[in-house]
Formats: sequence, C-alpha cells, structure tokens
Amino acid sequence: MPEEKKSLLTSPLIFGTTAAILIGLLGILVLASCTYFTNFSELYLRPAGTVLYLLGAFAGGFLATKKSGGKALLYGAQIGIAYFLFFSLILLLTNPAALSAAALGIKGIYALVAAVAGGACGIAFS
Repeated sequence: MPEEKKSLLTSPLIFGTTAAILIGLLGILVLASCTYFTNFSELYLRPAGTVLYLLGAFAGGFLATKKSGGKALLYGAQIGIAYFLFFSLILLLTNPAALSAAALGIKGIYALVAAVAGGACGIAFS
C-alpha cells in the first residue's frame, strides 16, 4: 500500500479555517481599497465589515464540509470558533479598547451560526 503524503491542507478543519481567514482578509483589503479610492462612505464600513466577516465564516464551513463529505455541524462549529478566535486576537492586538463582552458575544454567535450554515450548505452541494 503506497504511503500518501499528508499535508496540513488535507485536514478539512485546517483547510476550512485557512480559507475562511484568507477570504476574510481579502474582503478587508477590498473594503479598505474601496473606501480609500472611491467615495464609499464610512457610514457603510460597519455593515460591510459584518457582511464580509459572515461571508468568510460561511465559506470556511462550506469548503471544509465539502472537502470532508460529512459532519457538517461539527466542522462548521469548529471553523466558526477558530475564525472567531483568530479575528478576536487580531482585534485584541490592534485595538483592545474596542473589546466588550457584548460585542465579542455577538461576533462569536455570528461566526458560529454562519459557519454552521456554510457547513450545512456544503453537505447539500457535495
């Protein structure tokens, strides 16, 4: 039996979390570029940032479940938690004054629900 090369991206959890983080960071860069180079109002930054945050979590859950072929709720929840922890750590390092229990709780619930929904959609489309 030939030995298969194992890499970190063969794990659905690592793959989905990496994809979620990359999509989230790419969305932040696009949003920042739109704000800088166009007349995009700062009034829309918070809702647009929330949509991009949810999109990243959803995509991570979707891709991980599609890669694994099962366990949608488990992979979605794990990716949602990892995604939330990653961006909470970035927020803690860049702007600790913005951290409040209510804001962290809402962001955590958003990430968890979006990633689980992405996982459920990943099962439906696999």
